[in-house]
Parts: sequence; C-alpha cells; structure tokens
Amino acid sequence: MNFTRQLDLLQPEKIPSITIIGVGGIGSLLTVGLAKMGASRIMVYDFDTISEHNLPNQWYNINDIGRLKVDALHDVVIQQTGIEIHTVGEKWDNGYQSDIIITAVDSMRARNRIFHQLLRSHSKSLLIDPRMGGLVGVVIPCYLDQDESISNYKMTLNR
Repeated sequence: MNFTRQLDLLQPEKIPSITIIGVGGIGSLLTVGLAKMGASRIMVYDFDTISEHNLPNQWYNINDIGRLKVDALHDVVIQQTGIEIHTVGEKWDNGYQSDIIITAVDSMRARNRIFHQLLRSHSKSLLIDPRMGGLVGVVIPCYLDQDESISNYKMTLNR
C-alpha cells in the first residue's frame, strides 16, 4: 500500500509498536485507521464476539455476527491495507509490551485493572485512554514513567 499522502504527518517505519485492548466502538475504528496510516506493529486484544448491536458503531459487517471481534478485524485490516495485525482473542494479560498501549475497553473497572497491571510490571509504555459516551469524547494520556502523569491519570479513574 502506498502511504505517501501521510508522509507530512508521519513516516510508517517510525510508528512505534501499539497494543489496542478492546476492539469495539473505539478500538475497531482506531485499528483500521492506524493501519491505513501505515502502522504495521499492531497487537489487538478482545475476547468478545460480534453481535447485531455492534454493527452500527463498529467496523464489522453483518456476515461477522458470531465471530470473535479480533478475527473479523484481522480480515478487515488485511483486505483494506494488506497489513498483518496480531490478534489475541482473550483478555489482555500484560504479556506483550509495546511502546503505546491503548485502552479502548468499555468499563472503568477494566481500565483500573489494566492500569494497575502496567504499574506492577514497571512498564515504560505510553498509556492512551480514549473514552466516549453520549456527546462527550476525551483522550487521556499517561506516561507510565512519570509520577505526575500517573497521579493525574489515577484521578480520572474515579469518575
């Protein structure tokens, strides 16, 4: 695939490794978008299967109902970009370390679990936490090697 239109923004070979935890409304679109920009080191985790109610806001087709989200997303990314993403059809377990970890999960409880696992493992990754609901969307970064960033992120987990 030719990524020359994005070269003013980023160079595909310089895109860091990315782990996306949860490939629903945020994660599925984000994964496809990153691959279309040339990101080739993407690992996605999700244990959920596609249901009919997922179709309006996620990057899946009616023929994908019943499939694991990560398997359907793998096929979409290959078809649209030729890029091979790595998929794990289970809960994230902190076994794979990447430069950027994106928590696109659907609960604060899951965000809390992921964040504390990363802290226990002394991860130096950049944690990016996109959240949306209704008419509100926010993206919260946390540099896991900076105490002030960690403290600021912890305050967002109580909302």
